[in-house]
Amino acid sequence: MTVLGAEAVLIFGLAVAGGVIAFVAMQYMSRNRVLLWRDAAERFGLVGASRFDMSGTFDGFEVRARLSRPSTGRPAAYPNARSYISGSYTGAGSTTVTIRGVGTRELELGPEGILSRIVGEDMSTGDTKFDRKVVVKGPVELVSTLLDEVTRAALLERVGDGWALHEATWTYRSSRSLGGEIEQVISEGLECARAIRAAMRVQPERLVEKVIGAGSTQMRQASLDRLVRLYRDHPEVPRGLAAALGDSDPGIRLTASRALGDAESLYSLAADERVSPAVQVGAFEAGVALLPGHETAKRLVSEWAGRVDERRGPFVRAAIVACVTVLPDAAERLLMVAVGDVDDEVALAAVQGLGAVGSVAAVPVLTTRRDGVFGSAVGRAAQEAILAIQARASGAEAGALALAGEGGGLALAGRDPR
Repeated sequence: MTVLGAEAVLIFGLAVAGGVIAFVAMQYMSRNRVLLWRDAAERFGLVGASRFDMSGTFDGFEVRARLSRPSTGRPAAYPNARSYISGSYTGAGSTTVTIRGVGTRELELGPEGILSRIVGEDMSTGDTKFDRKVVVKGPVELVSTLLDEVTRAALLERVGDGWALHEATWTYRSSRSLGGEIEQVISEGLECARAIRAAMRVQPERLVEKVIGAGSTQMRQASLDRLVRLYRDHPEVPRGLAAALGDSDPGIRLTASRALGDAESLYSLAADERVSPAVQVGAFEAGVALLPGHETAKRLVSEWAGRVDERRGPFVRAAIVACVTVLPDAAERLLMVAVGDVDDEVALAAVQGLGAVGSVAAVPVLTTRRDGVFGSAVGRAAQEAILAIQARASGAEAGALALAGEGGGLALAGRDPR
């Protein structure tokens, strides 16, 4: 055999041996990864349809870990010795771990990237180090009460390493097929979930402190809104509401008065000409709805009804609705005037009010609106109101009354009005 032939045989033998060694190594690593995932499953109580897709509940959270096989057919590549030892390598698939049940869908966290730095839509927590590495999105009052110093410290490195919170789910995605790291990754995700859960548990107390002591009116209002909406029965809430009743901002006092059902406070705001129209109307409507028979309510309704010519849409509409509820016997005069209002919402409320309490004297006015713009909501409501008044008229059923002559009088349908 020539030297050249011997070298060729040697090279071929080495290639075969290398292939065998690589095959054995791949088989070993695959088996090793199976064992590592099995260990992780046993530790966290996970089960699955396959060796690399397992899920379960651990510490109150829904945990899932899965390995997705690639569809490209490219061979696996070990990027470094650590990956070789741990059984993690690229090209063999990707790994996704999710932790569900965090508690709020309004907060979003993720690693800071080039695009997020350019767009700059995330919020600032005031912590430079945290803000440089983490994108934060959510209502200002939620961010300020959840992401305190302790929570930020617990999340900083985890989010920087790739964990992200979206739709109340922590998610970790790796382009590698994880082996030895899978247990650690799941543990890190659970740390993130526990940190948010711990902060959520004390959020009512923190919101109360914001209501009482925040320097920004916007922050106090937002904190109070969240407190009332989500934690109305929490034992700390009355303390926050009591403070809000004495707040310098009328909108905050209105929210607290509504939550407490404090009619006197609502009536006081409704009568206060110094506050904004929106607050005044909101307090008026809430107060009347709360205690329609209250003497103060009757007085306020009477005052508002007597001043509708000085008011604009929302005031007039509120007065109309309140009149029908609180002073039905005195409402017709106001309603007959308001039917002709240029604001369709006001006119509609007046028409509907006449349908509820109006007498036959209102029919000519309603007829004018009915015959106005064809097919309008006000016109349709006017026709319904006329039918309702006809049904209440003595001796007539719905549809049994008709206009009699130019004077606008009424007669039973089919009879001579003379």
